[in-house]
Amino acid sequence: SYVGNYANFLEKKSERLANEDAAIQSAKSKYVVELDWMRRQPQGRQTKQKARADSFYKLEKATKPRALDPNLDMGDVASGRRLGGNVLKMKDV
Repeated sequence: SYVGNYANFLEKKSERLANEDAAIQSAKSKYVVELDWMRRQPQGRQTKQKARADSFYKLEKATKPRALDPNLDMGDVASGRRLGGNVLKMKDV
């Protein structure tokens, strides 16, 4: 929850998104190093550090870009194409 008005909410949201983007960039740079380590290990060698390999897979998931909220998907509306006569239908409001 945000204390303050809508402008404060937008400011905090932009800060939060910037922090998330910075964390993703940091994870990507670490991912490159860890990916190189994973590829360097011989296939027959079974002594890879299990914890390091597990952390690599967690890091791999963390480097994925932020998922878009499916509730905010506007589909064809953003393209400017007309969808028909009804813009919004509401029942029992």
